[in-house]
Amino acid sequence: MLLASVFLLSGAMKLQEFAASMSAGGGVGSGGGDDAHHADGAVAPPPILAYASRRLDLVLASLGAPASVLSGLAPHLAALVALVGLGEAAGAVGLACGRRWGARALLATLALVTPVAHCFWLLPQPAAGLELGHAAKNVALAGALLLEATSGGRRADGGEGGGGGGGGGAERKDD
Repeated sequence: MLLASVFLLSGAMKLQEFAASMSAGGGVGSGGGDDAHHADGAVAPPPILAYASRRLDLVLASLGAPASVLSGLAPHLAALVALVGLGEAAGAVGLACGRRWGARALLATLALVTPVAHCFWLLPQPAAGLELGHAAKNVALAGALLLEATSGGRRADGGEGGGGGGGGGAERKDD
């Protein structure tokens, strides 16, 4: 349940930022909502969209992608962040309900997002060290999710997994 709650909270925060960016009527990727205003009157995108844009730009540039690739993705960045948030939230609910597909969905989300969000190899120190820590955390989470996705909640002694010694844990469902 704790693992599921981490992803549920993360997904909810991403969906909340997406809703904030849409609430000002600006549409997907417009940067509307409760955003900060610059001195020249321009509206700054929500923090998660600004972060995602910078990281995606950095990764695409390191791969030699033309600027047109990023400019083509920019209008859809808010929707991509919302899609990640929705994947995290849905996977967390599935995981909390004892479904293997929940762990698999979260694994897929981590595998797609971690190299972009925590591209430590492209950053100078000390930012690289911080991002390496975040990437290592995601690898550890992926290991826990892989165990959930493959073991089906079974304990090593052959008993059912789940909460404590009372045997009251939920049985893992094959999907």
